[in-house]
Amino acid sequence: DDTFTFTLNPTGGTTTYTVSGGVTGGPFNYGTKSAAFGPFLISGGNKAIVITDANGCSLSATVAAPATCSNCPATPICVPVTVKLLK
Repeated sequence: DDTFTFTLNPTGGTTTYTVSGGVTGGPFNYGTKSAAFGPFLISGGNKAIVITDANGCSLSATVAAPATCSNCPATPICVPVTVKLLK
């Protein structure tokens, strides 16, 4: 079965935060990307989480499971990108 992972990077706070619900982790610093959560089975559906800061304020959120990718190649696909300076 296909799996997915996700990271969090909440902003706007000056304290730390923890994560609960479908996952657990923390404390993490605001404005800093968290460690990866997962892997979770895509067939398991969405993950309902609660982000709580050090002051006890909390926010509920849902992380949507992506579409299955069983038909994707087993190796990463690299796409060349050309960057041009526009004047």
